[in-house]
Amino acid sequence: MAKEKTTPKGPKGPRGPLGESFEHQVRAARHAGKALAGLVPQEARTHGRAAAKEWLLSIRVLIDGATQALGREQPTEKSSKLASKVKVKVQ
Repeated sequence: MAKEKTTPKGPKGPRGPLGESFEHQVRAARHAGKALAGLVPQEARTHGRAAAKEWLLSIRVLIDGATQALGREQPTEKSSKLASKVKVKVQ
């Protein structure tokens, strides 16, 4: 009698062919990323990280400014009406 082929169990139960294929693709993507990272000089990666950080900081400034502007606005008659409760009779 031949041995039955079993699939290894992952954290959420047995993995099927689809799960194994997905894991293989994830590993392949990681290795490809490492290979591409080896082609980019360290100075360029450092510069890219610094540029991304500056961009995120600029977005933070925009959000802080918008938050402050919203806090300074005085409620108008129209906006206070929108926030009030209205009783509706249901027939």
